[in-house]
Amino acid sequence: MLDRIGRTGLVLAFVAATAAACGETGPTQPGGSGADLEALTGSAGTLGVEGLTSQVSGVGQQWASAPGGETQPALRRFTINAQKQADGSVTGHHNIVTASGLHIEGVVTCLNVVGDRAFIGGTFRNAQPAPPFTAVGVALEVVDGGSGPAAVDQISPFGIFAAELGATEADVQAFCDDAIPGPVSPIDLGSINVN
Repeated sequence: MLDRIGRTGLVLAFVAATAAACGETGPTQPGGSGADLEALTGSAGTLGVEGLTSQVSGVGQQWASAPGGETQPALRRFTINAQKQADGSVTGHHNIVTASGLHIEGVVTCLNVVGDRAFIGGTFRNAQPAPPFTAVGVALEVVDGGSGPAAVDQISPFGIFAAELGATEADVQAFCDDAIPGPVSPIDLGSINVN
């Protein structure tokens, strides 16, 4: 399995490769208004009821640096819904549009909640445009900043584990299990709830 530094390098290498492969020459245009982000991500229930031990839900957007060194920022959007049961089983989904324009959908396969921080891993089920690599999984870290006007929720760069660099599904699970905090930055619109 890859160590944390190796996983970070793997993620950064493929985010850069994806941006180049997608042929982005400018920022991704928002697909709609902020009202589009108000769609609920769903919830499996209340913690402690029917074996639910932790859950994460979030929908939002974040302005990020544009690929290729463009001067204007690029928008990335996300929807996340994940639940972990007392028996260790995990359900949920993720839907991410990266700053380079890559749209990725998948099923959540691992979740580890540590305080207000959650480590989420999943499959790479559908991507548009098709990336120039074989993805074995994805990883994302989120931080719930609480509630109220001063609350700031945060999200990490979207990690992609690629077979071409030796990554396996075990590396995605290790990301969740290790729960090593990485770089995160504030979201600009939306909310992340970690319970």
